[in-house]
Amino acid sequence: MYMSGFFSQFKNHLDYSRRNLVVYGRPWIENIEPTDYCNLRCPMCVSRDPESGYVRRGNMSVDGLRYIVEQNLDLLEGQIVWLHFNGESFLNSDLIQMIQLLSTFGVRSRLSTNATLLNPEMSGKLFGSGLEEIVFSVDGASKDIYQALRQGGNFEAVMHNIHHFLETKEKYGYDRPITQVQMVVNTLNHEQVADFISYWKQTPVNWINVKKISSRAGKVVDMNLAPQGKTNKQDYPCLWPWRSMIVLANGNVVPCCTDLTGQLVVGNAYEQNLRDIWNGEEMTDLRRRHMKGDVEGLLCESCDDWRGYNDPFPVKLAKEIGSSIGLVKRQSKHNLIRNKR
Repeated sequence: MYMSGFFSQFKNHLDYSRRNLVVYGRPWIENIEPTDYCNLRCPMCVSRDPESGYVRRGNMSVDGLRYIVEQNLDLLEGQIVWLHFNGESFLNSDLIQMIQLLSTFGVRSRLSTNATLLNPEMSGKLFGSGLEEIVFSVDGASKDIYQALRQGGNFEAVMHNIHHFLETKEKYGYDRPITQVQMVVNTLNHEQVADFISYWKQTPVNWINVKKISSRAGKVVDMNLAPQGKTNKQDYPCLWPWRSMIVLANGNVVPCCTDLTGQLVVGNAYEQNLRDIWNGEEMTDLRRRHMKGDVEGLLCESCDDWRGYNDPFPVKLAKEIGSSIGLVKRQSKHNLIRNKR
């Protein structure tokens, strides 16, 4: 099943390089969103204030998730899906059931959390639930920086929750979930990167991820934290409409992870199956506009996470193979460090 996913993405890249409107590989269902509620107010996230135009999506139900999975099992089986998006997943009281449901259907899951609700009881439920990976979003190496970025969070409590989880996993020999601690580097915390890495290397966490901040197409609350970089919009269409889809808590489907506010809706998973959405009118029109460079009025117009290439497919494939064996340096927003403690 994993090899079929690889070949499917291979076909998607081939269709992208040929600039085909219809994509024959299956999409990567990158995220399924349990909730868009959050208990923190982070300046490097998008605003959920209705005055900003944000439309609340609420909680997805277990029955809603089951319907989506059963209708799209041919796409989802064998995939690994982020069970979060624009919210704190633990605010959905059915989260553990949702993880177990996906596992029952052969869909692996992972999630990112601010760890504020990761108390010992919740930690105990996660072990053995089928969760593949958990990411702890901390973003600071000191209390003052943490609380400036994770507004509403308690630094000591979060650190205690994470350490308890890691120690429990190590004590009882659980191999899953894989653990990762994350820092999103911005203008406020960039001088703490070395301290952050050094601190977490002394713990049993599996991975340390230091990644560049995204402006979420200019939608983050404090743009001073996320200066927009140069993009290549004029050079090539963005790859994401040829690669992935995300299912929001209300069933709406968007093409990429930049769209936290859910503006670029291409369908609804409660009304259509994902294969029909993947090559439906809205998605093919989005690909057509990208091919023409006509993104005016779209969220894409302000995006600094544009991905893609102009290389002929054999050249691109050679570069991908080269990067995987270390012959070609890959440009990435992530610095993912395996902790060998």
